[in-house]
Amino acid sequence: MVWRRNLCLGLAISIVMLTIVLTGYGQVSTGSITGRASDASGALVPGVEVTVTSPAMIGGARSAPTDELGVYRFTLLPAGAYRVSFSLPGFKTLNV
Repeated sequence: MVWRRNLCLGLAISIVMLTIVLTGYGQVSTGSITGRASDASGALVPGVEVTVTSPAMIGGARSAPTDELGVYRFTLLPAGAYRVSFSLPGFKTLNV
């Protein structure tokens, strides 16, 4: 009788521990910055050079132009505070 209770308790503890361990595998330590560049009138602006910088980044700043819909996307960024800069000839550079 006692051995059966101990077996059930051990099995229950094993299931709980396995559940806790498996939920940790779903966690990610990276993120992304995505957006759309537009001018003061709300028109989408393609070709804007977007640069992200952060002390958390290994390897320095990353840059990419916006696509034909004004969309930019930076993925697999480590957690931290970021500065996003937007530049295009004929426009003032914007730092966020």
